[in-house]
Amino acid sequence: MVISCPNCNFRAVLTNSALAHSQPQVVCPRCRCTLHIPAAQEAVSSGGAQKTISAVPTGTPWEQRSTWLDISAWLRMATRLLFHPGSTFAAIDYSSGTGASLIFALIYGSLGQIIGRYWFTLLEIQHGTLVADALTNTLHFALWTVATPVLLLVSLLIGTCTIHCSLAILRGTHRPLRATLQVLAYTSGATALLNVIPLAGSIIAPLWGFVLAYHGLAACHQTSKLRAVLALLLPVIFSVLVLLIIFMGVAATGLLQIMEKVASSL
Repeated sequence: MVISCPNCNFRAVLTNSALAHSQPQVVCPRCRCTLHIPAAQEAVSSGGAQKTISAVPTGTPWEQRSTWLDISAWLRMATRLLFHPGSTFAAIDYSSGTGASLIFALIYGSLGQIIGRYWFTLLEIQHGTLVADALTNTLHFALWTVATPVLLLVSLLIGTCTIHCSLAILRGTHRPLRATLQVLAYTSGATALLNVIPLAGSIIAPLWGFVLAYHGLAACHQTSKLRAVLALLLPVIFSVLVLLIIFMGVAATGLLQIMEKVASSL
């Protein structure tokens, strides 16, 4: 039997004798992902020596962390999300609650945003945009640092409700609202790693985050990637339409006022 790792596409051939003595869970030698071999004993008994079985991931590095501040678990989780989003989101236990994902986002997502803000602050100081003294600039940065987790949490909640409603309109929801929150929280915590790149990281992070989000929604809700992309784009399209309507309303009001002034002057 040939087993295939969905995380890195590593393949290995297991003979019937090796398969009979193997454990249900193995570790991929390339990406160190914990895999589960489905129906191993049945494969042996059915003589499926040449059958290719795609082993499925069991859990994620963050779900197997030692503490909330386990940097190694966060780094392994973030890299797996960034480079293997489909299989990683498929391996998440969405029934375990939102606590782990929220901590992942609030600690490391906030840290990434703070680092990204730090690079822009240095650029503003270098080009003389910040004219206040050093103490004032430091206080402003400190206040922004304290407010970052709160702003991140609010944006996560608003984004979750909006995107989940969009996906529900498209009939693509197969899990509750908290599962969508987990996807967006893990996306936020993973893209934080990109902010270590000066300036460019803050531009790359939201674009890469969009890719992670649609992979995550598709894997979490077991829906098509097209529905996931549309669910992410619908709030943007709706916002643009609202702004366009407001702009047209303001323009029409201004035009009517001009026409009234012209008519009164005649």
